[in-house]
Amino acid sequence: MSWCPTVLDTAGQEEFSAMREQYMRKGDGFMLVYSVTDKQSYENIPHFYTQILRVKDRDSYPMLLVANKVDLVHLRQVSEEMGRDLAQRLSISYIETSAKDPPLNVDKAFHEVCVCVCVCVCT
Repeated sequence: MSWCPTVLDTAGQEEFSAMREQYMRKGDGFMLVYSVTDKQSYENIPHFYTQILRVKDRDSYPMLLVANKVDLVHLRQVSEEMGRDLAQRLSISYIETSAKDPPLNVDKAFHEVCVCVCVCVCT
């Protein structure tokens, strides 16, 4: 039997908050994505991280911290150093992305979260 990932994007939207824990229970791995142009989205990451661990009843789980919109240099509110520091505090990997054309590291981010899941399953 092969594994086929399902990707759900709730974008932290409140209308999905009631279903968020249900999605978390079923998830094999998570991308914690924030916009570098929105400091509040960055500050919300520890909440989602903690919520995932609580729902999963685990001390760690496959997660990747993703800084998005890095192409918007002039609007940047969250530095790369801040992102790397947060990832280190959470003990998860970090990647910077941009969905703008041409995209930067978007495919790599999906690959990395799949690697995180596979490493977790295999160990």
